[in-house]
Amino acid sequence: MSNLAHNALKIENIRLEFLNKGFSEETIDFVLLQNDNYNFEVLKEKMNSLEQ
Repeated sequence: MSNLAHNALKIENIRLEFLNKGFSEETIDFVLLQNDNYNFEVLKEKMNSLEQ
């Protein structure tokens, strides 16, 4: 799998995780655009802190 394909798959996983938590598409797009250099673990931690 190429690096680009792998990154696209990770982004889709992040998107699905946000959707499952009830975030809107607009919120997801904002977070992904603002954090395009972050990895999945960092975004997941941020998402969990937003829920609390």
